[in-house]
Amino acid sequence: MTGRLLIHVEDPGAANWVVALVPALKTAGRGFEIVCEAGVSDYLSARGVSADILASDVSPAELLDERQPEAILAGTSENLDSRALALIDAARKRGLPTAAFVDQGGNAEHRFRGRTDDPLAHAPDWLFVPDRDCADAFEGLGFKGSRLVVSGNPHLDRARQVAGELAAEGRAAVRRRVAPDAPTDRPLVVFLAEIGYVVNPEGPDWERELQFTGRDGTAPRAARILEEVLDALNGVDPSPWIVLRLHPKNTADEFAAYAGEVDAVSAGGDPLALLWAADLVVGMSSSPLEETHAMGRPALSVLPHPAERKWLAGLASGAIACVETRDDLRRILPGMLNRIDSRHEVAIPSPAAPRIVAALDDIRAAA
Repeated sequence: MTGRLLIHVEDPGAANWVVALVPALKTAGRGFEIVCEAGVSDYLSARGVSADILASDVSPAELLDERQPEAILAGTSENLDSRALALIDAARKRGLPTAAFVDQGGNAEHRFRGRTDDPLAHAPDWLFVPDRDCADAFEGLGFKGSRLVVSGNPHLDRARQVAGELAAEGRAAVRRRVAPDAPTDRPLVVFLAEIGYVVNPEGPDWERELQFTGRDGTAPRAARILEEVLDALNGVDPSPWIVLRLHPKNTADEFAAYAGEVDAVSAGGDPLALLWAADLVVGMSSSPLEETHAMGRPALSVLPHPAERKWLAGLASGAIACVETRDDLRRILPGMLNRIDSRHEVAIPSPAAPRIVAALDDIRAAA
């Protein structure tokens, strides 16, 4: 793509793609600008990426007038009123090619619907998706298969690169750096918090139909799974050092009831070193599970709802260990603390960033 590319970022998942894509764009000599919503600015900055924060009153048309891009690349988010959707619409009216990237297949039918009932109401001309399952989900909604690019996820390429750098530093040294208070004779377990089914209109029903009840069946999704994990680890000897890793959209107050049961809370910054240093990373269906797996470290998914198995390639393929009942969790979790490091084949092509840059060139040439 020889002309200037305007990249819009609103969500941490999209930000991860951009962080890994920027070096490839620079290496290829491609011109680009990044604009972001205020809520993700610090997330990008912590990962070394500069972006212009959009003022809340700037319309997509005004943004296009000001920046004069030749193509648009946008991420998706849980926000049904995202400016990314309006930006795609405005660019299409001007005949500009539009593309978007999706970090996982979950909620495909809600990514581009906005406030309509049409799952593709605000869809771009082209979609970059991480794996074949995600592509199938969008093709099933009516998106043209010829305009779906199974690119892989550049963030996972970055995770593999970081893992190599951390291996050179050594696990003991990395662990001292990221969890200095953790006793060396206790296994380090990281629990990945998540937000709920924000964009899914069936979300309230799903919350009531979780496969786990937790301690009394009243806790919301992430807290309920944390309860299950804490209880499954109760009595394990030596007792694990438990780090609660917050999602960028979580607050510590959401988990205040468990302050006496977790040993540390991690928030902000880049979590890859923490994930790599852990003896086990436990989550639900968020991308850090895939990152952990890509780095060759043990990961376990405690699946709150059956549909979430399709949301990550590693879950769908079975490469990432997964439990769906309390009995299985209590049977499998303690044993995973002694699991020997291993790598599994994941249905994600690599490297992704150069593939995306090349596809962007083709999109621009065909416009």
